[in-house]
Amino acid sequence: MRRFTVWATAFTNRVAVRLIGAFLLITAVTVGVVSVAVDTTVDGSFQTYLREANRIEQGDRVAQLENYYETNGSWTGITLESGRSGRSGGAKFLLADTDLQVVASTDPAIVGQTLSPSQQERAEKLYANGQLVGFLVRETPAEDRLIQIQQDFLDRITDALLLTSLGTLLLALILGGVLAWWFARPLQNLSRAARDMAEGRLGLHVPEQGASELKQVARSFNRMSSSLAESYAVRQRMTSDIAHELRTPVSVMRTQLEGMLDGILPTDTQQVGVVYNQALHLARLVEDLRTLTRAETHNLPLDKVPVEVGHLIRQIVQDFEPLAQDSGIQLRAVLLDTPTLSGDPGRLRQVLSNLLANALHYTPAGGSVTITAEGQGETVKIVITDTGPGLSPEQAAHIFDRFYRTDEARQRDQGGSGLGLAISRELIRLHGGELRVESEVGKGSQFIISL
Repeated sequence: MRRFTVWATAFTNRVAVRLIGAFLLITAVTVGVVSVAVDTTVDGSFQTYLREANRIEQGDRVAQLENYYETNGSWTGITLESGRSGRSGGAKFLLADTDLQVVASTDPAIVGQTLSPSQQERAEKLYANGQLVGFLVRETPAEDRLIQIQQDFLDRITDALLLTSLGTLLLALILGGVLAWWFARPLQNLSRAARDMAEGRLGLHVPEQGASELKQVARSFNRMSSSLAESYAVRQRMTSDIAHELRTPVSVMRTQLEGMLDGILPTDTQQVGVVYNQALHLARLVEDLRTLTRAETHNLPLDKVPVEVGHLIRQIVQDFEPLAQDSGIQLRAVLLDTPTLSGDPGRLRQVLSNLLANALHYTPAGGSVTITAEGQGETVKIVITDTGPGLSPEQAAHIFDRFYRTDEARQRDQGGSGLGLAISRELIRLHGGELRVESEVGKGSQFIISL
């Protein structure tokens, strides 16, 4: 029993079943209201027709009776004559007072009786001096035939309405099924795709079909699916890159330590220094990964204070001046109306230092590195320009990716972690700004910060 209840609940909760049920309910209510309205209207109209026909035909008799009551003030002594021609031929008349008691009739046997409900429906009201004084009822074989005809007519109307109702409900069932299938099909596609995604098959797309709202849902689902697939691919690449980055320093440390343990390498300051440098490299890599992850997830706190951009840049240029002189590179700053902005001076210094270090590294001797800062309305634009080899379009497209290096021959254990530019971009984003690159092979590069 419980199994059946669960199945019934699941079945009735289906969108298609609910849509079909809604169509049937609306149709049934509409047909019911129309049927009642038609039956009531037809019955009332037929009764009105009969009363009006009787009133026209009995106009003289009604007038005579009303004059009699006005003259005598009561029905005492009144007599009724049978009809002798036309529809009134062979008719039986009944006169009742306001209490529905028969006070006169062409058939004396029914005087004193009370009008039946059917007689009350056919009764013609009599008025004297504007007051209701009685009722006149005519009974003839033709009248009885009209009543039978009326009943037969109403029965045919009822049968027609019943057949029409059944046909309408059947049509509603068919149309409801078709519309429910048309409406629910996109949802079924979404459901199947969602199950597939839950099982690990990412990147699935569903057709954008159906109503505009369903198309919008399908479009959003496809974007989500693509985003999840891309995120999964990025995570896979990141895991692979991290493993690759860790392999080199770990291998160097292991080789050095095994050599010293086996007595192949001397245990002196030089060999321990090699292991120590690799440990520092690992520490930098782990810290850079931690910083990048926190920045990407917006969990890296910023200690924002008013920062005078020109003063910050002059300090950084002063720090890098000795390195530039040793490399034979001209380093200069061009400050044009630099305003004060709200930011984390430590993180901004980290970004500018990283960009300047990269520019000095890739700029040959005799070249130049220029850092320009200019206020443009509510935006501060900082540009680091070098005269290095520049970047190809493919390199520029991936320059901010994790662990990306333009020089594949460069030893990983001798350089940085490969995360500096990725961290710099995320730190600028945390400040509500943008970091981008413009470069051309052989013409140097420009890293542009907008804050």
